[in-house]
Amino acid sequence: MALRIDDGMKMYGDSSSDNVRYADAIMKVFDEFNAKNPGFAAHATMFCIGGSGLGNKIYSDSQYQEVVTHAINSGFEIGNHSYLHQSSSEFKKLNAYELNDEYIKTQALIKKYSSKD
Repeated sequence: MALRIDDGMKMYGDSSSDNVRYADAIMKVFDEFNAKNPGFAAHATMFCIGGSGLGNKIYSDSQYQEVVTHAINSGFEIGNHSYLHQSSSEFKKLNAYELNDEYIKTQALIKKYSSKD
């Protein structure tokens, strides 16, 4: 079974602090399960938004680093969830250059904060 966690939980929180709290709460469930079940490690992939999702800054740089670091330390894989997290109808309008830019900018942040590609 594979579990996927999409970053950009702005819909659940009113501030970037709420976003960090929800991401941490999700990862804490995994941390606690793994501590109680050392022979069976549960992990997921955290798909991170690179920039300002839905027109709002999702995280400050230090909060972004905190979430990515916690995910990696909890054994999560990190995935690229685009930079601006546009709606699917808007995303479909992007040309090849713009799509590549979405990927490259987010990947640079993931690498910056995780020391991984």
